[in-house]
Amino acid sequence: MPGPRKPKTKRCARPGCPNRFQASKAGRPGIYCSPACRTAVYRQRGSGPKQRRLLTLVEGDARQLLPHLPDGCIDLIITDPPYEFDRGTTYFQDWFTGTLPDSAWPAIFQELHRVLRPDSDMYVFCDDRTRPAFDHAARLAGFRLRTGLIWDKGSIGLGSGWRAQHEHICWYQKGHPSQARNDLGTILHAKRPRGYRTEKPVTIIRELIKQSTGPGQTILDPFTGSGSTGRAARTLGRHAILIDINTTTAQQRLHITAKRHANAN
Repeated sequence: MPGPRKPKTKRCARPGCPNRFQASKAGRPGIYCSPACRTAVYRQRGSGPKQRRLLTLVEGDARQLLPHLPDGCIDLIITDPPYEFDRGTTYFQDWFTGTLPDSAWPAIFQELHRVLRPDSDMYVFCDDRTRPAFDHAARLAGFRLRTGLIWDKGSIGLGSGWRAQHEHICWYQKGHPSQARNDLGTILHAKRPRGYRTEKPVTIIRELIKQSTGPGQTILDPFTGSGSTGRAARTLGRHAILIDINTTTAQQRLHITAKRHANAN
């Protein structure tokens, strides 16, 4: 008659630890032989570069903060500005506050051109009405206008009759930057995120970042909203400076505390 089975043991997952321990019969299986080994591994992870340190979130008006950035300190700009658009006469007018008039964009684009380093890209989300205003501001600032991209949301938006199912992504260049790939189409497909009213898909922003930057470079989003640019940048190992007049949603999504306008310099 065979004797009793020996309890199964497994090796501790801490590098260099020779100990073995008895595997748990219930619950989540452990991977370390003791709390001391678990703590040592977690501390070692914390000593390396943290993704959280890649992001700087600043609460304030971009028109006041941009002049404090040095010339040519940014490798890529991605943003969805608070532009004016036709909201009709319904309750949709109360959904969006703090929009800027078309007359504000030439001065803003001038600052964006200044902080962008030579041979770099800028992507700006907008609708059909606002795109000519952005193109005009970009020309005045010295940007090269490139073929625009289209974000297909997969569902119709606000309004009545023929309702828009897309947004424009204006593509501007300072100089002649190189591109990571030459086989990409101009129509990007992603479902519209639910929750924050003007949120943009992280998957779309990731593609823009991968096409126009390399690891360790710095991205600017002066109107960050829900923080999608920061989430995309962090997963790709890019630094990002994120500015918004109200950072409540971005702080919740990114799990970081915003700096205030007074000490943002």
